[in-house]
Amino acid sequence: QRPLSATWTVTGSGACVIGAKPPRSCSLPGSSPLAHTNGYAAITGITTGKVIDFGFHDSLNMGGCMAPAACDTIHRNLEDFSRSPEDYDAIITGDLGMIGQHILLDLLAEKGTDISSVHQDCGLLIYDNQAQDTHSGGSGCGCAASVLTAWLLPRIASGELKRVLFVPTGALLSKVSFNEGVPVSGIAHGIILEHIPRPCNLTPIAANTIAKFSSESPPREACCTICAASLSCGRPFPEKIGSFCPRIRVVRPSIAEIPVLI
Repeated sequence: QRPLSATWTVTGSGACVIGAKPPRSCSLPGSSPLAHTNGYAAITGITTGKVIDFGFHDSLNMGGCMAPAACDTIHRNLEDFSRSPEDYDAIITGDLGMIGQHILLDLLAEKGTDISSVHQDCGLLIYDNQAQDTHSGGSGCGCAASVLTAWLLPRIASGELKRVLFVPTGALLSKVSFNEGVPVSGIAHGIILEHIPRPCNLTPIAANTIAKFSSESPPREACCTICAASLSCGRPFPEKIGSFCPRIRVVRPSIAEIPVLI
């Protein structure tokens, strides 16, 4: 019999294309579902996760195995960016489920951090536990990917959510390692997703400048992107202009970069 800590694997998938250009407008061919009249969704910072091993051996309690890693990433993110949980509209973990969520909240409480008012979990959002009897909730890499692409990103692009800390979680195990009695470690990376508003009252571009843009990159959208990034994050340092990769000498585990549009 499956214990209440067990989860149901989500049959789903999700994928995003990131880059320096905003999504194509909904009025153009090949438009993106994330092209909203209010603005765009962008990645504005990351916190690299660590492999955390609490010595769990229960393969039917993946939420408990991954919760310590999610706790470590969330705690370091708040410290590195000098933020409190209230600075985020939501802190969303991948697939901790009901059991893992309780463990996460308890571990953060021991560190003096309370995220209960803003925390949600993809494993609890994708299923109706009461109606579908999914025990602890949903799990699997398709769980976080489906919720991110179908539910979360459209709300960020529209401006319903302004800033979200997305923390997909993973358990490191295999049939061989489990049968050999190796503990199940966890890992979680933190991704800061923010709404970049579409600016208005833009200064018209000179005619001879417009001619330099291709038809695939309308000048208005290019200008919108530059203005939105400057208004949101200020001008980047000269060494970072045109680069979205952290330099080797960056020692902090969390990195704030030029917004990368989704």
